Amino acid sequence: MLTASKFEFWLGIAILLGLGSNAFSHDSIPGAKQSRPILLVNADIYTVTQGTIEDGSLLFDEGRIVEIGKNLTAPPNAEEIDLQGKRIYPGFVSANSTLGLVEINAVRATRDYAESGSINPNARSATAINPDSELI
Repeated sequence: MLTASKFEFWLGIAILLGLGSNAFSHDSIPGAKQSRPILLVNADIYTVTQGTIEDGSLLFDEGRIVEIGKNLTAPPNAEEIDLQGKRIYPGFVSANSTLGLVEINAVRATRDYAESGSINPNARSATAINPDSELI
């Protein structure tokens, strides 16, 4: 039989274990600010407005994309990274989420991340995303 003192003991242990787990968690520590421009070269770049740029270049500085195109020249202090055979999707916004696919979660008609039924080969997020979403 569980007496009041044993109950209090095990309750205390459970509380300590629950609170103790927070001691091992931490906030994300952001990376250092970009110290110099970076030029990515020889990649296939899939843009939102310019289509696909094969063997293209992408220059970013201070955490923002500065220029996209072919045969860009790097600024004098830039780091150049060769991405031969790789792909860049600069228009991706949170690839593992439903951002742009759900406007109001409580309204079925605005949930475009999954169609009704078990087989839906025509359900594609590329055509369902709403670039005019208030959330984006």
